[in-house]
Amino acid sequence: PEDTAVITQIEGQPPKAYPDAQIMRPHIVRVGVKESDGTPCTICYCALTGTGIVYETPNLPNGKERDFIPYIQLENNLVILDKATGHIG
Repeated sequence: PEDTAVITQIEGQPPKAYPDAQIMRPHIVRVGVKESDGTPCTICYCALTGTGIVYETPNLPNGKERDFIPYIQLENNLVILDKATGHIG
């Protein structure tokens, strides 16, 4: 069977494949940490288009990890909530 996947390669790590079926829900996945400075990276996946974008998601100044979750769908846009701060954006 042919499955589609999003391929990521975070600095200092080998490439990883994330099959669409595995990231379709929860849409947001922590995918690794950059080797050079320890910055966490997170993928946000769009099931409508089958695309993913990886963002650097640095920890908060107090060292606490960000905790992103889908909050609501507004038309065809996913609104994300950071549970660590309560920020919606």
